[in-house]
Amino acid sequence: MTDVTTGQTCSAATALRTEVEMSNERHRILEDAISPFVETVDGYFPRPWFTRHDPMDCTLLLVGASSAKSFPAGDLQKSDLMNALFNRAGTSCCDLYQRFVASPSPSRQNLDRAIQVLEDAGWRVMKTNVTCASAALDSQISPEARRNGTELFKAVMNHVPWRAMVIFGSGAAKRFRRITGVEMPPMADADAQPIAGLLGGKPFFVIPTLAYPGYRSSVWRCVSRCVSALDDLDLAKPNNGECRPNIQRAGPALSPRQPLQRPAPIVLLVGTDTALQAAARGLDLLLADHPELELRSGSSQISLWAPLQRRLFRIKRQGSRVDLLIHRDILAYCEIARDHFDMAPHKNTDFLRLFSDDTSAVKALLNRIRQCLDRVDLASI
Repeated sequence: MTDVTTGQTCSAATALRTEVEMSNERHRILEDAISPFVETVDGYFPRPWFTRHDPMDCTLLLVGASSAKSFPAGDLQKSDLMNALFNRAGTSCCDLYQRFVASPSPSRQNLDRAIQVLEDAGWRVMKTNVTCASAALDSQISPEARRNGTELFKAVMNHVPWRAMVIFGSGAAKRFRRITGVEMPPMADADAQPIAGLLGGKPFFVIPTLAYPGYRSSVWRCVSRCVSALDDLDLAKPNNGECRPNIQRAGPALSPRQPLQRPAPIVLLVGTDTALQAAARGLDLLLADHPELELRSGSSQISLWAPLQRRLFRIKRQGSRVDLLIHRDILAYCEIARDHFDMAPHKNTDFLRLFSDDTSAVKALLNRIRQCLDRVDLASI
């Protein structure tokens, strides 16, 4: 009995050491990724993030344009900044901020409120910026600081194991689009269900600014609606290693064109429009049957793509009707669908389209197509 207990104790100790070693390695990879860009530019240190948590435990990025408060290089050593970012040597991001800022600005108070709302919903929030650089106004950031700050944001986005993102402000959204190349969803409205964009299969929302002078109190309704939408995806809780980067090899920047590993329900991405939801449910089922397909989300449309970069379906709202676009090769396997529905040519002759505000017609069409495609290798189309 003693030998068994001793063996179990040794196994537990070994597992704990392995976990600690892996945690240290993940932190080292993240630190190595950001370190080349955490150098003084224009007399200031860039600020990669602000969080109350271990950066490798953060599940949601709250992304702005840039930071207003700066950390002067003459009053700070790089080692002190890195220690604060990783909660080492008895210091933290909060400690460092309080060191250089006498009292929180109205924008900081808004950010703290937004972070609290998100964390009350179970998220561990990291505040960062598409340009990790500081100036009183975003327009005052120098070209050199912007280039460096953009690369720093890419390193953060690529190595922190975030599961969702909330971008605030039109300026941040425009720069985010330029950096990632992803199509942006419409900015969340205070009185409507928000529509998510997708980056590497992970959802993100765009909300109005939290910063002055553009801040409006209606943004809090947008934040609440985004929290509700994210709750439906159930991504807040960390999932033991699934959200961690590979410690053997740092992965490339997340691309919106990579196949989805955890696709968000398409129906969530189209809001409350009943006709669009009918089409979305059909595509959801098709995606579940054919995981080789890729889901892409734009500002006004949702589409499914085959692995060989060929779009097979697209749905969007066109006036008062749903525009359902279908590749002719798909309909070749389902002649009965083309015979029973009024399909019109598209300007791209590879496609046919169905305009409909009849949810039952949309459901019926996609159901018939899905049944016909059950034995078809869509990867070869």
